[in-house]
Amino acid sequence: MRVVESGSSPTSSAYRDVSSSTSSAAVPLVLLARVWPLSSADTLRVTSAERRGAKIAVALEVRHDTGALLGNDFTLAFVEVALGTLPAGSYDAMVRRTTSTFSEPGHPELARDPVEDRDDLTFTVR
Repeated sequence: MRVVESGSSPTSSAYRDVSSSTSSAAVPLVLLARVWPLSSADTLRVTSAERRGAKIAVALEVRHDTGALLGNDFTLAFVEVALGTLPAGSYDAMVRRTTSTFSEPGHPELARDPVEDRDDLTFTVR
């Protein structure tokens, strides 16, 4: 997970740039979350994204196909959450990902056995 300047570079390049966890208060920011691996039958959606003071929380839902299409066309997905310009200070961001599995082709709504994980990031705006 990274926080970068909005429109600074292509998403994948911005994600790889680990030069700083400090940003300027005058620049709109974007939170980038990486979700990998996804195959062509998997689904991904943002179920919530909110900021309360210095806390930023994002919830993602992944439905992973374990059937015949497992391993078909793996891809790396980036979720971008626009944060806008933030006042100077220290921020804590958390991305919670809930992953469920399904095996019936074309039926991610049948996903079950959810497993949660999370990524945390602290960053500073000056």
